[in-house]
Amino acid sequence: MKECFATITGEVIKGRQIGRTIGFPTANIAVEGDQQQMLANGVYGVTVFLEDSSHRGILNKGIRPTFRDPSMECYEVHLFDFSQDIYGKKLTVHVHFFVRAEMKFPSVKYLIRQIKQDILAVREQMESAVGQLSNVETGSLCDAGAIHFTDLQFVKYCEVQYGVNRGVYNTIDSWFYDKGIHHVLERRTKILQFFRYASSLAVKNGEKLSFGNGGLVLGLNKFWGQAEGNGLKWEEVDRLPNSLHF
Repeated sequence: MKECFATITGEVIKGRQIGRTIGFPTANIAVEGDQQQMLANGVYGVTVFLEDSSHRGILNKGIRPTFRDPSMECYEVHLFDFSQDIYGKKLTVHVHFFVRAEMKFPSVKYLIRQIKQDILAVREQMESAVGQLSNVETGSLCDAGAIHFTDLQFVKYCEVQYGVNRGVYNTIDSWFYDKGIHHVLERRTKILQFFRYASSLAVKNGEKLSFGNGGLVLGLNKFWGQAEGNGLKWEEVDRLPNSLHF
């Protein structure tokens, strides 16, 4: 998947609930600050971050011309396979690619047909990114882009790039969460820094990345302690000395 080219944040507010009446419930976002002019009117493929989870979805920015509602621009996002009440929640939306320009349809029936096509197109493009991970060569997808993946895609990325199974990943994810890294993107960054560091040590020793009995937590503690002890900013943590052994 492409890295995001824009990020918008804001609180979910009550709207006219038009999307719900036509089978595509949307979250209306009160976009913060000066982000209003960030995107042209149209439809986009996005990843939505809500508290400690991420979801694929489709974003529409515009004035809903089919419903003759030109009073104000709105940002509406439809989350795939999602049905929770999120009014009042803060969303962070990573915009990955443009789908089409906003247009006026002759009737709601034609709009519904187009929305289904848009969703299918976005799903297919995002699923293709997951499929590419099964054939990825080391380094061909950068970690910086991977942090924007959905939960499933990110776990798959870690498995392919670093040989880490879901159980090990969950342990590492929970460990960083317990350390107070609650924001999902920040936590993913820490996880990948740990993987890069551990991998560099394994290569240096002529081994594959693996963790023996009790070695994972021990390694995490040493990694965390060295980063804190060296007074490094976390974006500089890759400069840690190669002295960690599991």
